[in-house]
Amino acid sequence: MINYIALGDSITYGQSASSSSRAYPSRVTSMLKLKGIQAKKIVFAQPSWTSADLAEEINTDPSFLSCAKVVTVLIGGNDLIHYGLSSLREPAAPILGMINRYKRRLDIILGLVRIMGVKHIICCTQYNPFPNSVIAVDAIRIMNQQITASAITNRCLVARVDRWFSGNEHSLIYGYRGGHAEEALHGFAAVHPNDQGHEVIATGLFSSIYPLIRP
Repeated sequence: MINYIALGDSITYGQSASSSSRAYPSRVTSMLKLKGIQAKKIVFAQPSWTSADLAEEINTDPSFLSCAKVVTVLIGGNDLIHYGLSSLREPAAPILGMINRYKRRLDIILGLVRIMGVKHIICCTQYNPFPNSVIAVDAIRIMNQQITASAITNRCLVARVDRWFSGNEHSLIYGYRGGHAEEALHGFAAVHPNDQGHEVIATGLFSSIYPLIRP
């Protein structure tokens, strides 16, 4: 039996999936079971968590991480949403300031996981729920550059969730409309994966995890 810990926010929590068993952490463990690997999933995630929230929660007591064989990290969507909503309503501070603060917190998160002795860490990039908005495209691109840099610094694998979703957002995101960031101002923000989207994430993560732990 191995322990798989999924760190994140509402996506990892499974918001908008039809059930917790359809969320990607559960699907990863199911895929491992089909390969003869018994895995226990531990989901450490809450809706609305930003990178600051996750870093603070882990830093309070990171000892729970020491039992993990594999840890995945998917965090940052709420950081971008908060910034994006502010910039749509009024002139916002330069995005690089927000991104740099995000990267420092991601470094803390990945560093704590590494310090606790976890051998296999996979850091996920962010997909773009608003592919038809230039501001979202630019923000996601810059954030994913920093996610990749942080993963390399902390000797983690990178899961390119952005590439898995690119061009298929309409079929992978629950309640997808037009893919414009302005929809969020009217309460129509569709940002979470549907069941098919969770399956895409799980399949991609499984393809990275299984070679690391197969018998």
